[in-house]
Amino acid sequence: MTTVLLLLVLLVAAVGSALGVVLLREVRRLTGRVESAESGVRDLRQQLARATRTLRHHNKRQHRETRAVTDGLVGLTGLGPDGATLPSTQGWSASPMVLRQLAEQVTERRPELVVELGGGGSSVLLGRLLRAQGHGRVVSIEHDAAFAEVTRAHLRRHGVEDLVDIRLAPLVPVEVGDETYQWYDPRAFEDLAGIDLVFVDGPPGSGGPDARYPAVPVLSPRCSPGAGVLLDDGARAAERRAADRWIADHGAVEVWSEDLGTGWIQLRLP
Repeated sequence: MTTVLLLLVLLVAAVGSALGVVLLREVRRLTGRVESAESGVRDLRQQLARATRTLRHHNKRQHRETRAVTDGLVGLTGLGPDGATLPSTQGWSASPMVLRQLAEQVTERRPELVVELGGGGSSVLLGRLLRAQGHGRVVSIEHDAAFAEVTRAHLRRHGVEDLVDIRLAPLVPVEVGDETYQWYDPRAFEDLAGIDLVFVDGPPGSGGPDARYPAVPVLSPRCSPGAGVLLDDGARAAERRAADRWIADHGAVEVWSEDLGTGWIQLRLP
């Protein structure tokens, strides 16, 4: 009996020892996983810190670039009467980057006739540029009557209402080839010829897919040879498709494109 009890004690001790070894191994394994997880968390924190610093640097640089462009436009156009400044470049308006490109086009081309589809701050800028140039005029097409009146008020304040003709043209069905688009009433362009520069900033995309495509098919017969086309919102898929179709269907040549925010695409007609 004593021998049996002794064997049982030894067996329990052996089992306990083996179980202890197993538990110790499990504790060590779990400790290693915790330490590895903590190391991973530290790495993620370091990566997040680096990404945050990079984002802050990018935002500061973008702010400086935008401010430089805006300051350049103010320096180029000056203030209007009574200290009038350019209308806001926020919301649906053309961005400072696009306005800068528009200003460069006017400076390089010295156009006699500019047509813009969708007015606003760009209308004022064009009027100021042509005033400084000493010749030329702008025909600005707008489908919204209230917005047209707001733009006219800005033009009067800047003293360039005599250079910018704001024309109200409702969006109507316009046939281009076998397709129909909601686009500006073509009667608004009937008296125009010799267009040197077209700025396409409308109609809004809510008018339907590829809403801005008709600009070149409708206006190119009224353009001067080699006329320029500047397309706003060039980073959007619909505008990119329109530009590609102008190139394929109407012989336009892409001169440059820039994907900064809304982006823009510059083309030259045959």
